[in-house]
This record gives sequence, C-alpha cells and structure tokens, in this order.
Amino acid sequence: MTGHCIYPLECDRWRIGCGECPDLTRPFEMKFDNTRRAFALKRAIVRHSPIDIIVASRWMLDMARASPMAVGARLHYIPFGVDLSRFKPRDQAAAKARFGVLPDRVVIAVRGFLGPYKGVTEFAAALERIQTPLCVLSLNDLGGFDRLIGRHQVIGLDWTDDEDALIDAYAATDFFVMPSMGEAFGMMAVEAMACGKPVVVFEGTALPDVTFAPEAGIAVPMRDVQGLADAVQHLVDDAPDRLRRGKRARELAEQHYSAELYADRLTALYQAVAKGQSTREAVAVPA
Repeated sequence: MTGHCIYPLECDRWRIGCGECPDLTRPFEMKFDNTRRAFALKRAIVRHSPIDIIVASRWMLDMARASPMAVGARLHYIPFGVDLSRFKPRDQAAAKARFGVLPDRVVIAVRGFLGPYKGVTEFAAALERIQTPLCVLSLNDLGGFDRLIGRHQVIGLDWTDDEDALIDAYAATDFFVMPSMGEAFGMMAVEAMACGKPVVVFEGTALPDVTFAPEAGIAVPMRDVQGLADAVQHLVDDAPDRLRRGKRARELAEQHYSAELYADRLTALYQAVAKGQSTREAVAVPA
C-alpha cells in the first residue's frame, strides 16, 4: 500500500500517493525517489484487476480502507491459522532442560532478527533496566542481545526449519515478547499464544489486536523502553497473572486461529467468488 517501503511507520504519505519520500533506505531501498510513480502503477493495477484481496489483520484492513490504492477493491479480513495439534502447551521443564536454562530463571523468548522494524534494540535496552536475572531465548538470533551476557543468560538459536525445535522454544519460555514497530500480522505471536504463552507488544501495529491485548497480551506505547521494561517486570514478578494470560491466550487461539477455521474461511470466500457473490465492500469475517 506504499510506493516503496514495507512498513510506513510514522510516515503518512501513502495516504496521498507517496512522493517526496523521507527515507529511501528503508527496505526495499531505492536509489532515487520513484515512489509516486510506483504508487500510481500499483494503484492502476489494483483498480483494473478483478481480484479479491485478503488481509490477515484488522490493522491491514484499516490501512487498506484508508489507502487511495485500494478504493473500490474487494477486501476480505481472514486471519491466518496454525496447526493447534502441534502448536500447543508442552512440558516446560523438559524444554528448559533441552536448552540448558539455568535453574529458577524466568525465560523470555523473542525474535532476535536485527532490522529497522523488529524492535531488538529497544527490547535490549528494556532488559538492561531489569535487575532480576532472566533467560533470554533469542530466536533467529543475530547477536542483538550479546551485550546482556553476564546480566542475563542469553541463548541464541539460529534460523531453523525444525518445527519441533521451535515449538520446544515456545514451551521453554514463560512469555513471548514481539516488540515490532512494523507488523502486519505476527505469526510468531500467534504460535506463542497457541503454546499457551502471553505476548508483550508495542502499540501501533497489528499486534495488540492479534494478541487480544489487554485481555491476554500486553501492549505498551510505541518505542516506550521503560513501558516495555515495566511490562516485562510485571510478568516476571506476577506468576499467577502470567499463567492466567497464557491460558487465555490458548483459548483465544483455539477460537480464532486454528488452521481448520482458516481453511473454512478461505473456502467460503472461494465459493462466494465462484458464484459471483463477492462484495466490493470490505468484509470482516466473523469469529
């Protein structure tokens, strides 16, 4: 929905067709400002294509509704689903032993992928304010938490296609932190919820709605390092609330994010399109 960047963040120029881009270095980088032409080309393609567009979050749906690129488009809100028979609560003690977690450490899992959108720098700064010794389980680790070694136990896990290893990582953790500043859905947050873990996120992305904050997840103001530290400290100190939120996260995953429900919703849309019954109005698929 932009003429250039993956996530516009604070920039609102996508609402008027881009041009005069404030940062051409954001992925995907441009050598010169071609954002207005790119936006116009994509808008023309969408307007002249008889397609149905599926978005996975209400945040994406709201952006599409506000974008001149999607005027008149057939929009459908269908959240992604996960295999709840695999992504489910497992024995935490065994999982902690697998990763060598030190005794009596609360474990926080986070995606350690460095980049302009994932909030690794902000989360590392928040953890520097936490005095309680923790274990940080960094998924897709690129060394963003190395400076915390000595203050907290840091276990870095490389990118892997081993789904069981990923599920064990969720099992070992006490809660998941996804401090993204740009996120259109957040599949890892949903996977953590399915495994019975509460999730801490920043406001201003799809994640507060996806994680059902404040009912299950916890959302703090965007880039608020102290707010992030306070949310982490709360879940570290308040085990009953942590467990309550984790249980509720699993219940909500079962209600909204099963692979079967996702397939049923897609099937219903395909059938509507085949019968010529697809609407040009944005449709939020009911739970």
